[in-house]
Amino acid sequence: MEDRNLNDSEIFEFKITPVIEVYYNNSYGVYKFYSKELYPHLTERKKSLVEDVFDFDTPSNKYDTVYYGTVVGNMQQLQCGIEYDIKATLVFSDKYKSWQYKVINIISQRPQSNEEQKLFLQSIVTERQADILLSAYPSIVEDVINGVEIDLSKTSGIKEATFSIIKAKILENYVIADILILLQPLGVSYNMIKKLTDNEPNPVLLKQKLIDNPYILTDIDGLGFKRVDKLALKLNPELELSTKRVYACIQYILEEIGSSEGHTWIYLQQLMSEIRDNIPECVEIFKDIIKTEKENEVILHIEENQVGLKKYFNNESKILRLLTELQNASSKEYDLDFEKVIIQTEAKLGFSFTNEQKDAIRSLIDNNVVLITGSAGSGKTTIIQGILNLYRNKCNIAMCALAAKACQRIKEVTEFPAITIHRLLGWKSGEFIYNEQNPLQEDLIIIDEASMVNSYLFLSLIKAMKKGAKFVIVFDFAQLPPIGAGNIASDLLNSKFKINKFTKIHRQAEKSGILVDANKIRVGDNPLEEPQSLVTHGELKDMHYMFREDTQRINDLVIQAYIKALDIEDIDNVTIIVPRKKDCINSTQEINSRIQDLLINDDVPFLLRGKHKFKQGAKIIQKVNDYEKGVVNGEIGYLKFIGSDFSFVAVYDNGNKEIMYSKGDVSDIELAYALTVHSCQGSQWKKVICALDMSHFMLLDSCLLYTAITRASKECLLIAEPRAYMKCIENNKGKIRQTYLKDLLQNNTNNL
Repeated sequence: MEDRNLNDSEIFEFKITPVIEVYYNNSYGVYKFYSKELYPHLTERKKSLVEDVFDFDTPSNKYDTVYYGTVVGNMQQLQCGIEYDIKATLVFSDKYKSWQYKVINIISQRPQSNEEQKLFLQSIVTERQADILLSAYPSIVEDVINGVEIDLSKTSGIKEATFSIIKAKILENYVIADILILLQPLGVSYNMIKKLTDNEPNPVLLKQKLIDNPYILTDIDGLGFKRVDKLALKLNPELELSTKRVYACIQYILEEIGSSEGHTWIYLQQLMSEIRDNIPECVEIFKDIIKTEKENEVILHIEENQVGLKKYFNNESKILRLLTELQNASSKEYDLDFEKVIIQTEAKLGFSFTNEQKDAIRSLIDNNVVLITGSAGSGKTTIIQGILNLYRNKCNIAMCALAAKACQRIKEVTEFPAITIHRLLGWKSGEFIYNEQNPLQEDLIIIDEASMVNSYLFLSLIKAMKKGAKFVIVFDFAQLPPIGAGNIASDLLNSKFKINKFTKIHRQAEKSGILVDANKIRVGDNPLEEPQSLVTHGELKDMHYMFREDTQRINDLVIQAYIKALDIEDIDNVTIIVPRKKDCINSTQEINSRIQDLLINDDVPFLLRGKHKFKQGAKIIQKVNDYEKGVVNGEIGYLKFIGSDFSFVAVYDNGNKEIMYSKGDVSDIELAYALTVHSCQGSQWKKVICALDMSHFMLLDSCLLYTAITRASKECLLIAEPRAYMKCIENNKGKIRQTYLKDLLQNNTNNL
C-alpha cells in the first residue's frame, strides 16, 4: 500500500464526534468517530446505512453523509455524541490492519446554550435528570468548572452518587483536557493532571498557576522534584535561577523527609547538602533565602542550626498551647461514686484492678488531659472500660480512633460505640465541620491508638474540643510512630500532663505467647533459643514460628497458611502482614495478586492500574483521604461493582457504607489481603500471618516486628528467614524523630 508511506509526523487538526467507545481504561482509549469533513483514511457513510450507529436527527447532525474512523491514544474518557477538536497523527495498526488517528490532544468546546448543555448531560444521565439539573442551575457546566457549590436539595432525584459522576465527566472533558494540552507533551499523564484539579478546579486559574509556577506539580504523588524541575524549566527557562525554584526544592525536601522519616525539622547543613545535590547552581540564592527567612518567616522556621517548615512548627506549638489551655480550664463537677463503679466493673470483668490501674482511672477526676500508655497486655483497654463506666450517664462521651478497624475492635471490647476521628469531626466543602468556631459538644473524648495520629489530625481534634472538656489519650508507646511528620503522642510522654505508663503484662495476658513474646522482642530479648522449622509458644498455643531460608518457600507457606485460615475464620478476621509494599517477592503487591487469583476467577469484571488488576469482589484498602466521598486512608472494604466505563463501587464498614468512584480513582486503592505493618497499625485480626526476609533489610527492627505480631488477637504465625528475624531482635534502638514539640517540651518546663 503506497499510502503506508504517509509522513507519520504530519499533524491533522479537525472536529470529530465519538459514537462508540471500543475500549477505555487507565487513560488509554479507542473510539469509533465520525467527522463532517473528509480526511485521509476516513470512510464515507450515508445516513441510510448507519442509522443504528450515528444519530443524524439531533439538532447539530442534520446532514446525510459523514466520514468515520478510529481514534486511539492517551486521553480523557470521551463522551459519545459530543463534538471534540482533535490534533492527531495517522498511524497504521498491524494488529487490526487499518489506519488510526493517534491523539496528540483532544478537547471539547464547553457547551454554552441550554440545548448544548442538555445534549452533554444526556450522555451521562437521563433526559429528565438533565432537565432537573438545568432548571436548578441553568449554567451547570460552568458552575462545576468554577467550583460553585451545588445544592442537591434543589435537584430532586439527583443524589451525591449521581452528581459525583456528572462532576467527574465535566472536569475530565472541560478542565483536565485543557491542561492536558499544556503538559502532556512534557510527559505528564492524564491521571497526574487529574489530581491537580482537586485543589484548583478552575482551568483558567490552574493553567495560569502552572505557567507561573510549574513546581505546584510536586503536589502530585509520583512526581519528584527532579522530574518536575525538568518540566518547569521547559515551560519557563527563566526559572533556572529563581527563588521560586529554590523555595520549591526546599519545600519538597522538607515534606519528603517529614513523610518518610517523620522529622519536622532537620539541620541546616543537611538541607544545604540536599540543595547542592539537586540545584547546585542555586546555592547562593538558597543562602539569601535562609537569611531572609531568619528575619521574616515565609515558609520556614529556623532556630540556630535547625530548619523546618513553618506549618510544622505552628501545628506543634499550637497543639501544646491548646492542650495546656484544656488542662487549665474549669471543668464540670460530676457526682461520681468511684468505689462503687470500680467494684461493678471488676465484677463484670472477672478480675480486680491493681492500685496502679485504679489511680489511672481516678486521675481523670482531677485532670482534664490524661495520657494512658503501655505495651501489649498491660491493661490499657481495661482502664478505658473503667473510665467509661465512671462517666457513663454522667456526661456526653465520644470514643474515637484513626482507623475504622480500630474503632470496631474498641466497640467489641468495651461495648461502647467508637467512630473514626474524621467522622467525629465531620467534613464539608473542604474542611472539618467541627472546629474552634463550632466545637464538639462532648464533655469527655477518648482517643485510642493515638500514636498513629499525625500532627495535623491531632491538632484538628483538639481545636474542636469545647472549653472544660476532658481528653484521654491512649496508646501503645512500643508501637511504630505515625506515618508522616511528627510524633505527638510519644513526645507528650515528656510533658507535665498527667501520664499513666504501664510496662508490666497483667496476669490475664501471661497465658498468651503473642503478648509475652512481643514484649520480649520489643526490648531486644529473643524469645527463641534458636530458629526451628516449627515452634509454638504460650499456654494458649497462640504464637507460632516457622523459619525457612528460601524466600519463594516463605511466600508459598504464607499463601497456604492464609487459604487454610479462611477455612476456620471469616476473611475479615484474617490478614497477612509484611514490611514492604513492592519490589520483592514477599511484598503486599506480589502476595495480594496471588491471593486474588486464588479466591476470584478471571471471568469477572476488573480494573487495571498498570500491570495490577483489581477484580470485582476483591478485598481493598483506601490509600488516600477523600473527605468529599467520605472515605479515608486505611479503610478496608470490597469492590462491589465495576461498570462498563470502569467506574466502580466499593463497600466499607461491614457493608454499611457504599462509595462510588470514577475510573481514575483506581489509583486511590490497593488490594488488602496482605498489608504493610504501617497500614495495619491500630487494627487487630483474630489470625495474623507475618512474613520477613532479608529483602526487607532496611525496615527490620524490633518495633516493626512487635507491631506486626501484636495485630493478632487470637493466633499469630511468623514465617521468616532466620537472618531477617535476628536483624529485628538486634536492631532495637528505634528511630528517633526530630520534632518541634519535643524541643518545646524540653525548653518550656513551665508549660502547665
